Amino acid sequence: MNKNDKICFFCLIIRIRCTILNKQVIYGFQALILPLVHILYGVKLMNIRIIRNLLSRDKLDAIGFTLSAGFFLVGALGGAISANYISDFSGSLLKNYFLSPDGGVFVSGGLGKSLFDTFLYPTIAVFFGFAAFGFILLPPLLGLKGFVLTFVAASIIKVFGGKGFLVSLSLFGLTSLISFPCLLILSVQAFTASYNLTGALLKRRIIRVIYGKAYFLRCLLCFAALILSAFIDAYLAPLLASLAAG
Repeated sequence: MNKNDKICFFCLIIRIRCTILNKQVIYGFQALILPLVHILYGVKLMNIRIIRNLLSRDKLDAIGFTLSAGFFLVGALGGAISANYISDFSGSLLKNYFLSPDGGVFVSGGLGKSLFDTFLYPTIAVFFGFAAFGFILLPPLLGLKGFVLTFVAASIIKVFGGKGFLVSLSLFGLTSLISFPCLLILSVQAFTASYNLTGALLKRRIIRVIYGKAYFLRCLLCFAALILSAFIDAYLAPLLASLAAG
């Protein structure tokens, strides 16, 4: 191999690496669209309350929101990057998991699995709200949610190619636009409640009213919305994903 051949071979290697890198960036960027939309939607739902608290002495809600949203975005970024390194074997397993072996359509695990997946993180967030030092664990919980959501979404985009973004959007877009704001609201109020509870216990003072009617009303409304999200995930999302995949 002469000098010119070596140069051409080296340029070919660089071109291949740049093509792979560009595809990875595209996969990660497309997967990050969902978390960014969820954060903006959550801000729209909570901006009135956040602004009011920033103008008052109580800034715990704003701090909880900032930490929760920040951890979620960091986790989402980590998930998008990690999905670029899944092997072909893992990709085939993921594809077989979503597709039925006979009809080639997207299948769901049923309503029970959808209810479990939908209520898992919100239930943990509510539990942390009634626990001392639970506010420390709430932001990492949102980070884990962001990582899992974006990792699966980016993996689907990578496995299914050009149709992957529409498939991922069909599977997680509508349900997440309902479930994530609920998770964010529950996490923020749980952050404030757990912080106040921890402070009262450490100072050995009488615990004031932390969990009022508004607290449980928000929980009830969020759980009702989560039930709707679970039904969409079980019945509507697989149908939309099948249409998106053609």
